Amino acid sequence: MIQFQDQDQPFSAGAPLWIIADQKHSAWAKKLDWYLNFQLRKAKFHKSVQLSEKIKQKMQDWGFDLPVLEKPASPLMIASHKLLPNELTVQIASGENWASECLRVLKNLRIDKARIFLPSEMTPQEFKNGIGKKSSDLDLTFEFVTESSLEDQSV
Repeated sequence: MIQFQDQDQPFSAGAPLWIIADQKHSAWAKKLDWYLNFQLRKAKFHKSVQLSEKIKQKMQDWGFDLPVLEKPASPLMIASHKLLPNELTVQIASGENWASECLRVLKNLRIDKARIFLPSEMTPQEFKNGIGKKSSDLDLTFEFVTESSLEDQSV
């Protein structure tokens, strides 16, 4: 059974996992990034290490496969227990399947409660519709935080 709750105290303890959209689609992401020491912003501009041509040539000479050092397409996860009253904060790029991606993250992490900081263009009902029947057999609790509750909030 899935439970949905409105959260009027977004920075209170409760859910071990907080999920937010990217900064372009969420004013909450900007506020949370402050408390996360700008890790969300830094990750956006992070570039993967590039192997030098000399190392690439040596690896080929010795018969090693060249590693692929690309930025992963998966959501960004930050251990935030020392900065916020939760364990993990996950940022998922906003898009058509944002709600189902949130559900996938919860399943993969085996976490049964999450605080969802909804993207500015999404309502709680749209989130519920987005996860649909994919979650009917799960025991989950979602706490919704909308951008209308952003004013006058602090940790």
